[in-house]
Amino acid sequence: MSGKLRNYSNNVFIALSRLLNALLGGNPSLTLSARAGLNYRKGQWRQRRRLINTLFWLQQDHCEFAIQLDTDRNQQALIEEKNTTKTEPL
Repeated sequence: MSGKLRNYSNNVFIALSRLLNALLGGNPSLTLSARAGLNYRKGQWRQRRRLINTLFWLQQDHCEFAIQLDTDRNQQALIEEKNTTKTEPL
């Protein structure tokens, strides 16, 4: 798979996961995996986290990894927003 296609498909999967999380009442800035990881830290969602980690068996503790990725993505978006030149509306 080419780099552009892989990046595109990855972005689509992330968007779908965020949409599913939002539809299930979660924060739309988080993927379902990150939500499962955060809830597991609170002593909840143990079985959901186990299911998600099983689906992504190639990664060790996918849900913890997803928390870090979502945090990094959201911080990068804030940095990019801060650095963009704002223009006044016409």
